[in-house]
Amino acid sequence: FRDLLASFGATPVAERWVEDGPCLTAAGVSAGIDMALHLVARMTDERTARGIQLQIEYDPRPPFGGIDWGSVDTERHAPLAQRFLTEALADHPGLLARLHG
Repeated sequence: FRDLLASFGATPVAERWVEDGPCLTAAGVSAGIDMALHLVARMTDERTARGIQLQIEYDPRPPFGGIDWGSVDTERHAPLAQRFLTEALADHPGLLARLHG
């Protein structure tokens, strides 16, 4: 979906989470946890963030390793992403127009 962000006025970057001024956004579920731990460390300290990481037992080890985004065939996945977003934005014609614009 990252390549589609430009349709909505965003500047896509290949990062798990992004901090841009007062806004933080994450690329997915585990990236959201990473972002949340960063935010806790920023608002308190690293020790507190590490304690939370321990309490939620967040020790990511993807079974197939990290994603090599340089080797992903995004064109192959694009039709599924377009279909998913078209359905998700069905009640938002303005956003849908941007997607298909």
